[in-house]
Amino acid sequence: MFDIRKVLVILVISVLYAAFVFSFVYAVYPTPKWDDYCAERAYPPPTKPVDEACPFNRAVQEQRQACLDEKGLPRDTYDDNGCVVSITCDPCQRDYEAAKDDYALIYFLITAILGAVSIVVALLLPARGTVNEWVGSGLLLGGVIVIFGGTIVTFGDLYTWLRPVVMLAELILVIYLAYRLWGKD
Repeated sequence: MFDIRKVLVILVISVLYAAFVFSFVYAVYPTPKWDDYCAERAYPPPTKPVDEACPFNRAVQEQRQACLDEKGLPRDTYDDNGCVVSITCDPCQRDYEAAKDDYALIYFLITAILGAVSIVVALLLPARGTVNEWVGSGLLLGGVIVIFGGTIVTFGDLYTWLRPVVMLAELILVIYLAYRLWGKD
């Protein structure tokens, strides 16, 4: 017979475990913030139109494009008339992107490990009692949520070669769990 208490306990354990892991990771390993790398705003003050007092300056435009190509943040230098006379390339944007990539990898690894620990504990719990079965199912579902959640949050920032490896590992995990849990039926 269908027991609503079992379903509720499993869902509550899985959601609470996932929320715990995500809040724990955020508490001990905070996300890099753009302002920590680039102190000044990226938007320069408005300049005069080219046709008024500021002539078109090809060298400045080339400097700006070269900086953007290097994934830097162009910083304008103005003369007394408010015209841009040169560009300095601030590497803060590149540094921020590198920190974000490193963060995504570490975040993924932490959530994958904590999700796997939850799944292993769930599979190792003896199924002798009803409560153990409920707790084990909740931890199993919570571990899967944590692994998938960590993947979703970081997937776009993971290294290109790591994405298919992650997807294959998760697919193997789900197939393994399906056989482990329901393969005896």
